[in-house]
Amino acid sequence: MPQLNSATFISQIFWLIVSFSLMWLIVSRFIVPKISDIKERRQHKINDYLAAAGSFKQSAEELAARYNAAIEKADQAAALAWDKARGELEEQSARLRQEMSERLKERMKSNEEELNRKAEEVRAQVDNIAGELALKIAEKMQLPGIGRAEIEAVRNKDGGNG
Repeated sequence: MPQLNSATFISQIFWLIVSFSLMWLIVSRFIVPKISDIKERRQHKINDYLAAAGSFKQSAEELAARYNAAIEKADQAAALAWDKARGELEEQSARLRQEMSERLKERMKSNEEELNRKAEEVRAQVDNIAGELALKIAEKMQLPGIGRAEIEAVRNKDGGNG
């Protein structure tokens, strides 16, 4: 085997050094800069993405804060509207109750007046009926001297109460 021939060791070492040196130069001058450039660009992209993510996160937090503030404001407005509506309903209910109470009092008063008027009419009719009845009883019993005038006199003497 020619590789193991000691006469060619020097030439092999020379070409080994030349080949490795040439390869070293090619790798260090062309390949490593490209790789490091790609690595730097990737790192810049990553940094840009992280910065954008931080910005988006901050925007999202601001939006969440504004959203929560809007929700809280809406809740307060709803509570205020609810309280106002409840107050208005209570006022309206009290006013309606008052109106109904007044109407009932008026009706009770008019019904009481009507009842009193009817009671007077009934009393007057009862007095007339009692007078007629007394007259018929006197006729049936054939009591002389008792007529309509005497019965009227007795009714007027008693004050017209039965």
